[in-house]
Amino acid sequence: MVHKTWQNATDSPYPKKTVVTEIDSSPPFQSVKDAIAQFDEVSISEEKPAVKKAKPHSAERVFAQEAQLHLAQKELSKWKEQLKDEETTKAEALVELENAKRTVHDFTQKLKACGESRKLETKVNEAARSQAKQFDKTNSGEPDGINVSWKEELETAVKRYASVVIELVHAKHELWKMRHEYNSAFEARVSSFKKVEEDDDVMNMNTENASELFKEISAVQQLEGIS
Repeated sequence: MVHKTWQNATDSPYPKKTVVTEIDSSPPFQSVKDAIAQFDEVSISEEKPAVKKAKPHSAERVFAQEAQLHLAQKELSKWKEQLKDEETTKAEALVELENAKRTVHDFTQKLKACGESRKLETKVNEAARSQAKQFDKTNSGEPDGINVSWKEELETAVKRYASVVIELVHAKHELWKMRHEYNSAFEARVSSFKKVEEDDDVMNMNTENASELFKEISAVQQLEGIS
């Protein structure tokens, strides 16, 4: 399209002159296809920031899960250390338990031996007293020296009997003390074993939780292209 501009002769000393200028009147788009393509580019460029805005939110979620995983791993390590200590304690408890059983068995054998000694001593004393009485009856006219000898033997037997009784009482006391200590230690070890079982359950649960967190983080990283 051509546009002509005329200048008045009265306004200028120069003769009339025609100035011709061109105006771009071409359509803004070469075709409808180009227009659609340009609008698609604008639409895509406008949508891209929205997608980018979603990534920080997902990244924050990953960071939060990684922090939670770190805490779970730390807790798991702590439980492993406790479990290791509990296993050591369990092994020591088993050794102590065997020692306690052996000690109780030894004291039981001593008690039986003391009981047998007591019975034997009682029989000996009864036999000695019976013989002494018979001797007194049949030999009442014998010299005093013989009676004194029998009395001395009888007193010796009584003293020996008293010594056995004292030893028996002492053995009973030691046995009662040992049984009391054994029962207390046994109850403590049973409680310790129960705690070990509970710790095992907790550790297994923490292991499962840590495994689930690993899976979730891996899935999110794959979706976001982080891994």
